[in-house]
Amino acid sequence: TPLSMYLAQQFGYKVANVPLVLNIPPPTEIFQVDPRRVFGLIIAPQYLRRIRTRRLAGTGVDTDSIGKKAGSFDYSNIKYINEELKYARELYSQHPEWSVIDVTGRAVEENAAIIAELMPGKPTPVEAALHALDCNFFIIDPKTHAAQFPIVFASDGFLQSTGYSREEIIGQSPTVLHGALTDRQTIAGVGQCIA
Repeated sequence: TPLSMYLAQQFGYKVANVPLVLNIPPPTEIFQVDPRRVFGLIIAPQYLRRIRTRRLAGTGVDTDSIGKKAGSFDYSNIKYINEELKYARELYSQHPEWSVIDVTGRAVEENAAIIAELMPGKPTPVEAALHALDCNFFIIDPKTHAAQFPIVFASDGFLQSTGYSREEIIGQSPTVLHGALTDRQTIAGVGQCIA
């Protein structure tokens, strides 16, 4: 689709466009992708009908009879389009971790910008500010089990000084940094401060 091509060209994303066809389950691969990278598109039925009608008219075929024998006559039928959209919404509701974007009346560039903004891996403004700090540190989630306290952020300086990659350290307990020479009293004191 134009949106997929634009995302690939402008942002360098590898994009797969998966059309949702009424009563045909989507390919299983879509459920194996990081759900934060799945974007469901929705559109107002009248708007989609207008697009499809123009698309058919642009082909030069008789739009009053196209597909009657082949079974695709419903392509621009508003009742069929409403059923398609209902099917899409039901699928999206079963996967609340997917982002759903209403593309009605928006240009390809606008929809691409929304997707790029929501794409995981892009630092939030707070993360960008933390990355800009010139010091070595990590941040834990103090709300989880006290024995775990997973690391949720690591500064670039911390990664450089420890040799860990962000993927290796995020989600780990700070205990992975303890070694034979780590002072146990210091560990206990830090533990008391966060508990």
